[in-house]
Amino acid sequence: MGRLTERTDQELMLAARAGELDALDLLFVRHHRRLYGFLARLTGDRHVAEDLVQEVFLRLLRFRTSYSGDGSFVAWLFRIARNVAADQFARRRAVDPIDPDTTAVDEPSALDRMVTDERRERYERALRTLPAEHREALLLRGTEGLPYRDVAAALGCSEGAARVRVHRALVAIKRTLHALAGDTA
Repeated sequence: MGRLTERTDQELMLAARAGELDALDLLFVRHHRRLYGFLARLTGDRHVAEDLVQEVFLRLLRFRTSYSGDGSFVAWLFRIARNVAADQFARRRAVDPIDPDTTAVDEPSALDRMVTDERRERYERALRTLPAEHREALLLRGTEGLPYRDVAAALGCSEGAARVRVHRALVAIKRTLHALAGDTA
C-alpha cells in the first residue's frame, strides 16, 4: 500500500483499523482544522471546539475496528464530529448549542472569504438563529463543501432531506440577512 502520506483517507483508516496507529496521526493532520472550523461554528465556542476535535480523534482511535470502509470517510468523520457535539450539548443540557454572545471563528473558510467583514458578522448572527439541523446541513454543504450525499450520510438522512435542509437554511439566512441589513443598531 505505499507510504502513509500517499494513501487516501479511507486507506489510512483501514490501516488504523488493522493496528497501524500512525495512520491516525496523518488523518489528524489532514482534518483537524476543518473539524475545528465546523465544530467552532456549530458550538459558537472556540475552546469547546478544540476539546471536541480531540474527542473526535479519540473516538476514531477507540472505535477504529468498527470502520467498514464503505462510503465517504469524510462523511463518516463529520458524523462522528456531529455525535461528539451532540453529546457535549446533552451534557450541558443546552436547548440551542449557539450562544449569541460568542464571537465568530477567526479562521476564514471559503464562504467567509466571499463576504466582507461586516457582512460576515451579519451572516454569523443569522447562522445562530437557525435550528440546529438546518445550521449543521448548511455548514457541511456551504462551509465544508461536502457533496449532498456526504451531508446526508453525516446527518443520517436521505440526500433529498439534506437538500431540503440546506434550502430551508438558505431561505432563512436570506430572510434574516435582509432583516439585519435594515437594522440601524
